[in-house]
Amino acid sequence: MFCKDCISTGKCEYSIYLPFLYTGENEYKLVGIDKCLLPEILKIWEAGIKTEWCCCGHAHITDNGNSLAAIAVSKGYKNKMINLGYKQHKELFLSDNYYTIFVPKTIFKYGEVDKGFNYI
Repeated sequence: MFCKDCISTGKCEYSIYLPFLYTGENEYKLVGIDKCLLPEILKIWEAGIKTEWCCCGHAHITDNGNSLAAIAVSKGYKNKMINLGYKQHKELFLSDNYYTIFVPKTIFKYGEVDKGFNYI
């Protein structure tokens, strides 16, 4: 399977509990994180930053050669991301009062997707 073939299928993401959103008595929110972004997202969470969403871009490249990969954070975490060396995304103008979009630091090798258990 190729990256572009797994968009919205869940076949190239891991389901993981958010460490910062506790919804009640032993209830945590489960989210899907793209396999190639998971290590970076975990580091961001460990730095005390709450993410809103993220996407590896699934090999989608804009006309000027930029990847559509992105990490969104709430407005209150914008300065923390900048202090960690993140750059605001120039191609995705989705920023509003609720979140700011940043370019991931992960170097993507778009192509074959293999989570290690393709028999499912």
